[in-house]
Amino acid sequence: MSGDRQPKVARRQASDGAVAALGGAAGTIRLIENEADDGMEEPKDEGPGATMFVPPFASIMERLTAGAADADEGGNDAVIVPQKFLRFLLRCLLDHVDFDEAQYRACNPDVEAAIGQESFATGREHFVATGYFEGRAGGTSVLETWYLARNPDVAAAKQRGKVASGEMQYRLAGAREWREPNPEAVGWIRAWRDALE
Repeated sequence: MSGDRQPKVARRQASDGAVAALGGAAGTIRLIENEADDGMEEPKDEGPGATMFVPPFASIMERLTAGAADADEGGNDAVIVPQKFLRFLLRCLLDHVDFDEAQYRACNPDVEAAIGQESFATGREHFVATGYFEGRAGGTSVLETWYLARNPDVAAAKQRGKVASGEMQYRLAGAREWREPNPEAVGWIRAWRDALE
């Protein structure tokens, strides 16, 4: 860091609502929050099958602070990850996730308006650039019948009129509860949950 600005180490939640501290068997990750936007120029998505460059692991680790001095209670090495870098990695992944364009636009009328004003070309572009980090809902397909069958508590709440639909419950709370919205997402949701524990 240059100048007098000291990084803020976020341990619970970043100011933008993204998770800022993750702990588990693999160690602890702390984000360094910068006061300004990350301002990164990211490569254009060349579409399905395009080649993505990933630098050697050693090159990445040279840029990150790692060591036993920051070990967590379990004796695992800690890695301090600048928020700018974590956002870049997440954007790379988000470019390749299953995305429900129509549902995202329906859940976010301001995004639909921004697309109409040509501020964004698509809902996906908005989601990858800012929507995911703002906690926007709607990009994940929820198969209503499948979701209700796998979540009897949600089905009962719908029957009692507590929620209008399984999709609504997923958007309001189910995603944060690690519920599985469709069969294609099951493996990935479980892998992410296990990695973050």
